Parts: sequence; structure tokens; C-alpha cells
Amino acid sequence: RPRTQKSVGFLLAHSTLPGRSGASVLVHSDRLGIHVLVRADPAAPDAFHVASVGKLFTAVLVGRLIDQGIMDFDSPVAPLLEPGLLDGLFVVDGRDRKGEVTVAHLLAHTSGAADYYADPAVGGRPVSRLIVEQPERAWTPRDLLAFAREEQAAVAVPGERFHYSDTGYIVLGLLAEELSGLPFERLLTQEILGPVGMDRTWMPHRGQPAAGNASIRAAWLQGTEVSRFPSITADWAGGGIASTEEDLLRFQRALWAGTLVSSATLAAMGEFDGVFQKGIHYGKGLMELRFEEFFFLLRGYPRMAGHMGVLGTQLFYEPARDLHVILTLGSDDAVEDSVRLLIRILGIVRRLG
Repeated sequence: RPRTQKSVGFLLAHSTLPGRSGASVLVHSDRLGIHVLVRADPAAPDAFHVASVGKLFTAVLVGRLIDQGIMDFDSPVAPLLEPGLLDGLFVVDGRDRKGEVTVAHLLAHTSGAADYYADPAVGGRPVSRLIVEQPERAWTPRDLLAFAREEQAAVAVPGERFHYSDTGYIVLGLLAEELSGLPFERLLTQEILGPVGMDRTWMPHRGQPAAGNASIRAAWLQGTEVSRFPSITADWAGGGIASTEEDLLRFQRALWAGTLVSSATLAAMGEFDGVFQKGIHYGKGLMELRFEEFFFLLRGYPRMAGHMGVLGTQLFYEPARDLHVILTLGSDDAVEDSVRLLIRILGIVRRLG
């Protein structure tokens, strides 16, 4: 095992990309005796923006409400929310389909809602662009729904097809608030961060970490460093979380150990019926990587479940080796590079583990 750990450490030390000061990788497996953390810049803050990895936190909060019997995956969401909140978000061919949208549709990105973050907008600029152009703008969840309502149109009838939608996860965040009676940030702390011991995880511009300072590593979006912009509040329940490698490891271990949601709920989250793109399948808040679909020579590589984010952030688990891989490259131009790095890590672990 020491040879395995040394080899993994060597790989990571030589795989983070030049010039990416925010890059880091953590590989952990109790079964293999591996715990290797490498940061491109050891002097950089330990916390980083997790991007859409945060959707998995939202899915867990929803799953916990399901486990409490407050709702289920097939519950229509409109009756559970304040009247009018969903108006205009699910209109297809002149018919408002909001009454057909279920919890499962939102979790699985099959609600038909547009994606405020990346989809085309009437004004020509989706929110991803406005984050850069309007850095001082602080977004509320209702601002984000208003943008989707006024600037975009639903793309499909609920349940008809997969369409990745940050808008749907904003609705889920508001649903969690409504049913719990708590602000999303407090609910996140009460249900996940506190019990799991994630003292270095928080929602920037909405709270503070339980320990240490609120410094965050550089995050590059469309060529602009945005880590300190108030406009990053546009993520909210779709990924507005900062965390560290070790905290994300605590979260992922708790998730797969069954301490955050029931085994039945976790199994439902892992029904990977949707296809985000070739090689990346989607369940209800969980992604699954099928490496053989990326390239035929990767047949035999294990499937991994977790989530990724637009800043080249990866949080994935492979049960056969009890293997956790957590990495970030800190830039939206590095998503493909982050997948390649993950594949290299798996390659050396398979050879030596």
C-alpha cells in the first residue's frame, strides 16, 4: 500500500495543469490505504467554489424531506409552494404545465424548465454572462425565477425529455425552505454541514464557515476571476457553496454510508435514466460516469457516481475500491481537462490498487 500511495501522489503532483493556481486533487480509499491531497498552490485558500457539485447537497436535503414522509418523489410541487411562484416557468405551446411537475422531474432535470444559467435569453445574455458583466449584482432565488420566466421559455412538457436546468434546482431550494420552515442556508447547516462536521463549508455572501475565514481560491468564468463577486450568488441551490477537499470527502463518505438519506432514497437518486451527454448519465441529483462511452479503450474502468461542476470540479465515488476522488481546476474552460485527470487517476489506482 505505501507504493500505491506514493505512486498516486506522484501522479497528482505532475498532473495539475500549469497556470491553474486553484487546482487541487484529493484521492482517498480506506480499502486501499490511500489518502493523497495535492494543491497546485499550497499557499492558496483551502476553500473553493464547488459549482454544480452543490446540486447534490440540494438533492440530499430534498431526499431527507422524502425520508421524513413530508412528500415523495412523485409529489406535484405546485401545491406545496406559494401560489403563483411557478407561473410562466412551464408554459409549452400556450399551455401552463406547472401542475404536472413533480419532485422527481426537478431532481432529474426532466421538468422542461429552461436553464437560466446557460440557455439563450431574450436579451441575448444568460445569467452566466451577467455574473461577469454585473459583478456587484446580488441575486435572490426569485430574481433567478423571474429571469427564466421573462427571458426564456420552457423547452419541453414535464417528463418528456432530459434538459439540464439550474432553474429546476432553484425551485427545489424554495420547496425545501417552504416545507422545512427554514432559510435554505440554515437548513443546509442543520441537516448536513453540522452533523457531518463540515466546518469549512458555507454559502459565500449568504453566510460564514463555522471555522476559519471565508477566503476562497480563484474561480475563472469566461476568462474573468469571479470568486469575490457578489454576482456568484446566482448559483444558490444550484451550486452556491464553497468547501474544501476534506469537507467534501466527509460529505461523500456520509452519503454513501447511508447517514444522510435512506438506502431506498439513495437507490432512487441513482436510477440513471437521463443522459447529460455521452458518458455522463443522470439520476435524481446524482451523475454517473460511464468511461467506456468516452473511449472504447476505457472499457473495464469502473462506473463512478457523484456530481461535477462547471469550474472543472469533480466529486465522485467508486464502491468496489471504496474510492473517493475530489478535484477542482477552478475554471469553466477546464471541464474536459478535469475528466481527463480523473481518468488518469483511475488508471493508476487500477494498476496499483
